[in-house]
Amino acid sequence: MENKSRKSLFDLINSPFSLLVAGFLFTTLVGSYINLSFHEKSWKSKAKFEIFKERLKEAGEAQNSILSLSNKRVFLLRRIHFELTENRLQSAREIWREYFSVVTEWNNNVKTNNNRLSLLFGEHISTAFLDNTENLENNPKSLHHIFRKAHDSVLSVIECMKRNCSQSEKDALLQEAQTRMDTLGLAHDDFSVQLRLSLKDKELKLLE
Repeated sequence: MENKSRKSLFDLINSPFSLLVAGFLFTTLVGSYINLSFHEKSWKSKAKFEIFKERLKEAGEAQNSILSLSNKRVFLLRRIHFELTENRLQSAREIWREYFSVVTEWNNNVKTNNNRLSLLFGEHISTAFLDNTENLENNPKSLHHIFRKAHDSVLSVIECMKRNCSQSEKDALLQEAQTRMDTLGLAHDDFSVQLRLSLKDKELKLLE
């Protein structure tokens, strides 16, 4: 009797119907696991995409605000230098007042902007913008300190003309200021290109 029961149970387990049910349950469980894993990966990918897209937007805003301020500062400093070469001290001093408000805005935001660049573009871009090791450098490489040297050289011409310095001294200071302005122009253009290329690279990664 016991052997019969065992045989019946064995036959039931190995019957086509039982195997079909077992296969169905196995397929359902595996399918559910795969589906759950797919949705989890899909959610993570979507979350990463949204975070990256938000960072890209922030990077674009940072680029626009920093380059806009930099462009304005370069433009005004060039105007001041031109007025000084034309011996128009009063006009240069009037533009200087406008320029100095831009400098104040620049200096008030320089550390914040440097941190934004580091976070959004990387250390190489933030160092190109501001290298804190260059405070005493006579020929710095970072944009902020190149601005500082150009600023000081133009201011030296103004101070020279205010005290009616000799023509030879004024010419020497104007030449120094011109050299600094040329260096600034190249550094500004180079930084702008680096920033735009870095943002373009981020945009391409978003499309991958």
